[in-house]
Amino acid sequence: MFKRMIDDIKKNQDYPGKHREFFRRIECADFFKLAIACGKQILRQDDEGISRQDAEFKVQKSVEKKRANVLLGIGERDLSDESSVSSQGIPRKVVNLPYLLLDVRTKEEFLECHFKTARHYPSGMMSRTNACEIRELKQYRNVEDKIIILYDNDEYTAAKAANLLVQKNYNNVFLLCGGLKYASGNFPADLMASATIGRNTENLALAVLASAGAVFIDNPTEYFTVEDILLFLIIDFILLFKSLL
Repeated sequence: MFKRMIDDIKKNQDYPGKHREFFRRIECADFFKLAIACGKQILRQDDEGISRQDAEFKVQKSVEKKRANVLLGIGERDLSDESSVSSQGIPRKVVNLPYLLLDVRTKEEFLECHFKTARHYPSGMMSRTNACEIRELKQYRNVEDKIIILYDNDEYTAAKAANLLVQKNYNNVFLLCGGLKYASGNFPADLMASATIGRNTENLALAVLASAGAVFIDNPTEYFTVEDILLFLIIDFILLFKSLL
């Protein structure tokens, strides 16, 4: 299913971009259609393995609490344990996604508001050596049936970052048309997440964990909930209705 959707996205966007653009573009509507399909798949997986995921969630919450306590000055920091946790890589639900969504804005902007499932990767890191590339980026690089989507507020910074990735021989890079500003004005705010509003101290402490200027928030609120999926279905119906007009 995802393969066909990715193929359609590539086919629909396989045209020359604006002047000096070497990447392709993806419309917000197409991105959300892909997100809808991913959300449905995640729900099916959750229904099939809810017991296993409950166990994983308890382990994850235990790790999160320990790391948050360290940041708040409670207890001692176990460096070896911290290293082993971070080396485990990407959360399961993010790994299974056919897209890698990168927010290239500043840390402060990312924490204030971002798309759910987005990974923070500030544009300043794009111009550095390949050694500075996050592991997720390398795992999605030029992989068949997977795409890398960059976004910012208004395309300006993300367009430059996308060109840099293309220059590094990434051939599956897309720019999200309109950026967060357009999406927030045309799609429900529930599709976005915030790390500074409506979170407790523990999660906020986790949110400020930074490595080389990038922020990685790993908790269940960053993934799509049942309510989000229902919202996606409504959006899908609206998009279908508009296409028939």
